[in-house]
Amino acid sequence: MKRLAPKHLIPGVLLLLLCLYIGTLFAYREAYAGRILPGVSVGTVAIGGLPQEEALVRIRAALAPALAQQDVVLDFPDPKQDTATPLAQLIQFREEIGSEAAAIGRSVGAPYWYAPFLLRFAPYTLPTESAIQINREALLQTLEKSGTSAEVVPATISYSRDATTGAFAPIIISERDGYAVDVRTTVERMASAIAIGRSSVEVAVADYRPAPIRASDLEPLIPTATQWLKGPVTLVRDAETLSLNTNNIGDLLSVTSTADGYALTLDQQRLAHFFDGQAFTATSAPQDGWLKLNASSTVEDLRIPTRGQVVNIEATQKNIESALARSSNRQAKLEVETRYGVFTGPDAERLGIRELIGKGDSDFSGSPTNRRKNIALGAERLHAVLIPPGGVFSTMSTLGPITGEEGWLPELVIKGNQTIPEFGGGLCQIGTTAFRAALQSGLPIVERRNHSYRVRYYEPAGTDATLYDPAPDFKFKNDSAHHLLITKDLKQDTVSFLYWGTRDGRVASTTTPTVTNIVQPPPKKLIETTDLKPGEVKCTESAHAGATASFNYSVLYADGRQATSTFRSVYRPWQAVCLVGVEKLSSPNAVITGPDETGLNNPG
Repeated sequence: MKRLAPKHLIPGVLLLLLCLYIGTLFAYREAYAGRILPGVSVGTVAIGGLPQEEALVRIRAALAPALAQQDVVLDFPDPKQDTATPLAQLIQFREEIGSEAAAIGRSVGAPYWYAPFLLRFAPYTLPTESAIQINREALLQTLEKSGTSAEVVPATISYSRDATTGAFAPIIISERDGYAVDVRTTVERMASAIAIGRSSVEVAVADYRPAPIRASDLEPLIPTATQWLKGPVTLVRDAETLSLNTNNIGDLLSVTSTADGYALTLDQQRLAHFFDGQAFTATSAPQDGWLKLNASSTVEDLRIPTRGQVVNIEATQKNIESALARSSNRQAKLEVETRYGVFTGPDAERLGIRELIGKGDSDFSGSPTNRRKNIALGAERLHAVLIPPGGVFSTMSTLGPITGEEGWLPELVIKGNQTIPEFGGGLCQIGTTAFRAALQSGLPIVERRNHSYRVRYYEPAGTDATLYDPAPDFKFKNDSAHHLLITKDLKQDTVSFLYWGTRDGRVASTTTPTVTNIVQPPPKKLIETTDLKPGEVKCTESAHAGATASFNYSVLYADGRQATSTFRSVYRPWQAVCLVGVEKLSSPNAVITGPDETGLNNPG
């Protein structure tokens, strides 16, 4: 029998081995069909031999406790805002890890594809990070919950109390800088940090705003604060007292900027709140009013706000701070001022009729009966008048025709050599009062004329406004953005007009009238008249010295604009004129000084 040479046996052996390998490979893969090959793990979690679904369950169960114990810290510019969030809330499980693990030993390019059973001897481990991915939506929600901005909070001074001694001491509350978070950049930083296993993330800032007052700025104020906190202050008003204890003082501490740096002060808003809960027998709170219009947009229901006495916060604050600087006699005067309430109701809100913006007063004591009645009628005609924004108010148009049919009463005036009754004596009291209210309100004066001579009803000189039908008139413009409402306040010998609207920050001021060029009046003139009983004397004109009066009127608006004007009034000297009753005129040609160019030779 012929024997095969060894060189002829080698190919056969190789072929046999190849067949055995291929057979074993297919048998091995068939044995683990639908399961992950042995030797495969994710991190420390062995998943070899498990179906994909079971492997995913095992991976989740193993990773969850570890992830729950890890935090990611958001590092904000303000350490007080730093936020720690469990890592488990910021990631989500990758379902794809199951198919990736199943491909090990089965796909070209995968480890041991040529011999999957070798995994038993050389296991393959997928990194733990491959089983998780960043949850960007959760990252964004965490960031927004922590805050995407911070307001500037300046440093300030507060106080503490020693629990043992009861002593009060000032403390400085540190500032907080303001900033806006760059959300997109911060989310990217968080994702990167989690991916590489970092436990903290620095928040990206887009707009950084440092606090204007730093803790170091307030160090020089500590001695003053220490002095202020030494004890209470007693507030005094008439026979009443009120204690401002040390706790109250500490709660009121505030800081204000000065030219030299910063100063310790009392917070006015908190001081006002403190007084809201206090009551003094000599004070009464102002009462609010009510305004309602009818279908014709005229006033239907009107309840005028009343005056009351309230604490003048600014003046009282200064008194308290002076007392705090003293070691003894820590008493301060409680300053009280009169203030009106405000208008309420939908119509008042819509029109901007809310608060008092100006008030004018004049005195008519000594007036005869008919003059008083005319003043009362004129005040009533201006009462409850509305002036729209941009509207020009005309006093004469509002008063209407000055006739007996309209309710006006006559007063004697001198014209020629006769005394004749003329309707409307006293109208100038209305014009003067309206003029003064407009000045205090800071309104532009459109038309105004002074009297021909000084009249005692309208002192001080230069602050009068004459009226006569049909002219001259007194007019002003409502240059505010809201309606104005005029109301009257008529007392026994005084008349007032109150202008209501919405304050817009303007500040009006007038100088004290300056009186010059004084000229003495001519001698008294006596005029014969048959209208009086023989021997009866009736003086219709008082003597008035001539003079020039002037004052400046200035309005500073909220935007910095300033309007200034000068009102100059020239008064003629005026002689006293008296009527003497006679049976017969001594001369048929007897005359007196006639009326001036306006017809205003009566006191109005």
